[in-house]
Amino acid sequence: MLFAAKNHLFALILPKICHNISVRRIFFNIYIDQVDENFDMASIKPGSHIVSLNLEMLISAKNSYFFADLVRNSDLIFADGAAISLISRYFFAYKDIKKIAGIDFAKKLLDSKNKIAFLGSSEENISSLEEKLRKKYSNKEFFFQNGFFPRHQPKNLDDFSLEEEKIIQEIKNFDPEIIFFALGSPEQEELIFKYKKFYPNAIMMGVGGSFDIWSGRLKRAPKWMINLNLEWFFRIIQEPYRFFRFISNVSQCVVLLVSSLFDERY
Repeated sequence: MLFAAKNHLFALILPKICHNISVRRIFFNIYIDQVDENFDMASIKPGSHIVSLNLEMLISAKNSYFFADLVRNSDLIFADGAAISLISRYFFAYKDIKKIAGIDFAKKLLDSKNKIAFLGSSEENISSLEEKLRKKYSNKEFFFQNGFFPRHQPKNLDDFSLEEEKIIQEIKNFDPEIIFFALGSPEQEELIFKYKKFYPNAIMMGVGGSFDIWSGRLKRAPKWMINLNLEWFFRIIQEPYRFFRFISNVSQCVVLLVSSLFDERY
């Protein structure tokens, strides 16, 4: 196994009592949980923060102590995408860390609850999403709010704009079981961390571009591309501006992998 000689540095296993998973493993300066496609959504406790960890978030955690800390303090962290799964398997020798697409996990979570709030994306996109979901789930209650409202820095935990306070109160009045944040990383995770205290009964999850796919603005990769771990490529075809960000993330990841071989913290 590649880098197996270093595996003793990573093999710390922490007990996890919040969910139906048996292990939480050290993953660079954060953690990753053992989750698979049969995960029981009913086991997720109200007030939980779920993180679907992808390569970009891993790099953010490397570059920001604040972001790394809030990810570490989340309640469930799973491998969203092939890159995290492959690093887990071949760099850390964690054979039990499975790739689970964040959009698939979010969809199962959505199907399991009846009161869901959606926060993020543009006004046009959130309106399209509302139209589609209300038609598809006539038995569920929804709250929709676009992400274009003035807000103060998430790091200032007790500092809110007037518009923020209004939206926070509206969501509290709705009393959702789930709140999906689609603001892009790291902002969506930082905002969850800031807003979490207001919603002790809601499961919160950052879902990135999932609103774009659910609304129909973008298409999801065909099944054969997903099976070949090429979903990232299909997204770049639809949104070419992501190419340079992808190259940057991959380059920084290579540096992280190489440097960690000589870093005793890992």
